[in-house]
Amino acid sequence: MGETKRTETRPGERTFTYKGITKRLSGWARELKVHRSTIATRFEWGWTPEEIMETPVRKIAARDKKEEEKPVIVLNASVKL
Repeated sequence: MGETKRTETRPGERTFTYKGITKRLSGWARELKVHRSTIATRFEWGWTPEEIMETPVRKIAARDKKEEEKPVIVLNASVKL
């Protein structure tokens, strides 16, 4: 038996075609290894399929920093109980 693929989408699911291949936004997100919301936002902003697929995803610097990297300032080292 041959392999079959389900091509129907549910109402409201968004798809776009890139290089002759049509997929849902979640399928493209998996392929690019990015969050679905990245693809959805670009789609909603009216980006072309080429822009959506070929523009690298920026990392947000504030999310990359860890708490341990923040400087600690000691104002009063002598504490009496």
